[in-house]
Amino acid sequence: MYTGFNLKGIIIGNNAISKKGWKSLFEEQKTEIRSALDKYITKDGVIDGHLIQEDWFPEVKADIFISHSHNDEQLAINLACWLYDTFELVAFVDSCVWGYANELLKKIDDKYCWKATKDVYDYGKRNCSTSHVHMMLMTALNKMIDKTECVFFLDTENSVLFKDIGNKTLSPWIYGEIEITRTIQKRRPKRPILRSFSYDQILEKAQDANEPLKVQYPLNIGHFKVINNDTLNQWKATNTTGMEALDKLYKITL
Repeated sequence: MYTGFNLKGIIIGNNAISKKGWKSLFEEQKTEIRSALDKYITKDGVIDGHLIQEDWFPEVKADIFISHSHNDEQLAINLACWLYDTFELVAFVDSCVWGYANELLKKIDDKYCWKATKDVYDYGKRNCSTSHVHMMLMTALNKMIDKTECVFFLDTENSVLFKDIGNKTLSPWIYGEIEITRTIQKRRPKRPILRSFSYDQILEKAQDANEPLKVQYPLNIGHFKVINNDTLNQWKATNTTGMEALDKLYKITL
């Protein structure tokens, strides 16, 4: 990762069907996992977590990681389509590729956590299985953020709360993603660019229950450069593509 941008008040038209086929880029990446869990169980009866992670949460090639609230998924997809159609830049929206976490968790829970005699899941075993699946996903997120050049954070009312007392978020995933961007090593692109500048963070993805548990986390996004629709329009006017387009964005936001 090189740098991050805090996108405020971004309005992108409904381009969910990209003219250049952004979604088709990930069709091959989506793992057709519909087989039994037995595939991942070793001779000793132990689940191979690394193999599951490789199959269910594969790494993909992308230029930009879009950090967003689950409720802003369509906005993230629209932005990804716009970036691809306008600049030929590939943005990664995790829910479009890694939408398997709950399905994987249910497969594990049905096999290892179900108490048939009481017709319920075992609470302790469920805690254990959830921690394993979420750790697999978190590890995959770390790798993706590290490999992309930029992180775009969608700063909306769904992702950032309590601005009057400092930015907060109820999403542990957004909190985690942003903290990742604060701690991973920043790398300048090998190609020449104007000059380096400050970088930073992001994350999100938790599911709500009927009676949602709310835990707030500090959201320190001061290391992200703030951009808005005017910035995007100015960027689009450069009429560039690929890494040259990213370099133009860096120049505009210096």
